[in-house]
Amino acid sequence: VVIESDQCNNSENQTVTTEETTISVLPDINPGIINIGSEENNLGLNDTICNQESLNLFIEIYPFGANNGMTPTPNGWIYQWLYSDDEDGEYNPIGDGSDSYTTEILESGDHYYKLEVTSQFDDGCHARRTPAVHIHVLDELDPGTLEQEDDPENNICYGETTTIKFENGPSGANFTGNPSQDYNYEWFQTTETNENGEPINWQNVSSNEDQEWETGPLTELKYYYKVLVIAEGCTQTEQYETNIIEVNVNPDLQAGTLQLDSTICYDYPTSITFGSPTTGGNEKYSYIWYENGTLIDFNDSNYSMDNSDPDNLGLNNTGDILNINSLETTNQTNENGETTYTYYVVIE
Repeated sequence: VVIESDQCNNSENQTVTTEETTISVLPDINPGIINIGSEENNLGLNDTICNQESLNLFIEIYPFGANNGMTPTPNGWIYQWLYSDDEDGEYNPIGDGSDSYTTEILESGDHYYKLEVTSQFDDGCHARRTPAVHIHVLDELDPGTLEQEDDPENNICYGETTTIKFENGPSGANFTGNPSQDYNYEWFQTTETNENGEPINWQNVSSNEDQEWETGPLTELKYYYKVLVIAEGCTQTEQYETNIIEVNVNPDLQAGTLQLDSTICYDYPTSITFGSPTTGGNEKYSYIWYENGTLIDFNDSNYSMDNSDPDNLGLNNTGDILNINSLETTNQTNENGETTYTYYVVIE
């Protein structure tokens, strides 16, 4: 500073100069770069994880600037970790001030983290924040539901196969969005129940990556099925079971037997009935009658059908009783002059 005075008696002012002083301006703080994972397993600035997991955050490149020089260094700084669920929203302080941070158990949604760095020099030299790292947490695995057949008329026939499939497919823990890549399926079957009617002694019958599975031939009256859905992309494998469904199988269809052989008079009416009834299946039957190996035409007034059980009529206007108005001898007779007629029934 040059200082002048004009209060002297002579005509010249007195001038003096101070010694110099300097101000050194420190470089701005570069807060460095934070990342997800560790130095050995750097996951990058973005990561997707499953529900109820946590991750470690670390400083990949340490800060530099202020009074700590232009070489990144871990020393001379005050660290404050920050969190927000909105990248452009307000960030709140978390952690204990160390140079790494392990997140809490994270639930579904988006999570953003920054590190605020302040110099230990003077008043801190303007805190600076790193760019945010982003962690996306997938929804928790929902195994979905299997399709249950509600109509008892649609029971599986004895010895047939059926396809077990999902009514609502699984969701959550879906890294790729492609179910065949995100999930594996373990299919379980049993025919046994405990005293409370609850299925027990499950057998693992198949493993695949499809949302349906075809059974083998079914020969028991009732089967139970469930699926264990596995999301293997998670650090801790997520797996949940679906609902349990029932598959009812009709008993094996037994034709029964017709009445014993009989003899009638010439041009007499007769009826042919079952000695033992048809059983099994869904207990709804269609009776197709044959005479001497030929399908009977019921447009012929010589023939008609009735039902032995009026509460369980044959399907398609058929019946388990064949009525014949008249049977006569033909030119095909035995040595006694008798004509033999043979009858059988195809049951559907």
